[in-house]
Amino acid sequence: ELTPDRIISGDMVTVKVTACLTGGSMSTNYFNSIVYNNSDLSGINLGTYTFSGTGTRNVSNNNVFKTIGRQTITVVDSAIPTISGSATVKVYDAKLINAVSGGVFTSADGTSMYIPGGALTTDTYLGFSVTDNPAEVGGDFRLKKTVNPICRDYGKLIISPWELNDITFNKAVTVTIPYTSADVAGIEEQNLRIFYYDSVKGKYEMVPGVQTAGGGKVTASVTKFMTFRIVGTYLAANLDNVIGYPSPFNLNTAFDKKFKVRNLPKDCTMTVYNIAGEKIRELSEVNQTVSNAGWIEWDGKNEAGEIVGQGVYVYVIKTSDGMKKIGKVGLIK
Repeated sequence: ELTPDRIISGDMVTVKVTACLTGGSMSTNYFNSIVYNNSDLSGINLGTYTFSGTGTRNVSNNNVFKTIGRQTITVVDSAIPTISGSATVKVYDAKLINAVSGGVFTSADGTSMYIPGGALTTDTYLGFSVTDNPAEVGGDFRLKKTVNPICRDYGKLIISPWELNDITFNKAVTVTIPYTSADVAGIEEQNLRIFYYDSVKGKYEMVPGVQTAGGGKVTASVTKFMTFRIVGTYLAANLDNVIGYPSPFNLNTAFDKKFKVRNLPKDCTMTVYNIAGEKIRELSEVNQTVSNAGWIEWDGKNEAGEIVGQGVYVYVIKTSDGMKKIGKVGLIK
């Protein structure tokens, strides 16, 4: 047993190991040694212990757990490895932030927050932990799900009962979420972004504004603490690798019945013209179902919402700094 089952990083925790007989009662004749294994490599390694007949041992220590998230102590009988047991504790990290001066706080795993002075109305205990059972990221072309979910709950920490409540700030604050190369294998680091989960819409939305990604962390400015997750996008630094598909574009068979253009820099627009050069539709990357995620999609309709005629269409991609790329797509009905 681990008590309490929720703690602040570095706080006191009691580990209780009981050797039981087959029927479940405590053994009073147990002399084997056990090996403690701690999932938290930043915490204390409790080593080994040899029982002297009595079947229970309690150990109380600070710093057994220092890394946020679910952490586990496993004990294994050194002579009979099939005899084992485990218990789990949820670890949070938190700091009392002064409303006037603000503050910076970073957990052992690199999860961090920066609160500038004036962002809070009153001194507030702010914290974070790893999200349990985060909502799934859609698996279609719009976003790239990381190999392992990288999700954090940020909020105002209430210890009794344990809660991380959403909190809105008077000015922008900064959150930093770490990741490992194994977590994001197959996704270019510069394409990683922090999203928040919109419980009303039931989906992830990208945190607006400038974000930086690389070196094992993603940083963003936010005005509210909630649940955040690192997600892969199709954002690109330029228009060199823009692709449009499918072409020809069949309204009846195309996935989601849309023509997709991806690998775009942020804030691009796409203007569709007919072969005579007449403007059919202008679309913005900002106004897609996921804003500024490196793609734009066209449903084959004009500005009036009418399906256009079969034929060849020209699309012009334009970046916010004036760079352009032109492509063609054949539309079939």
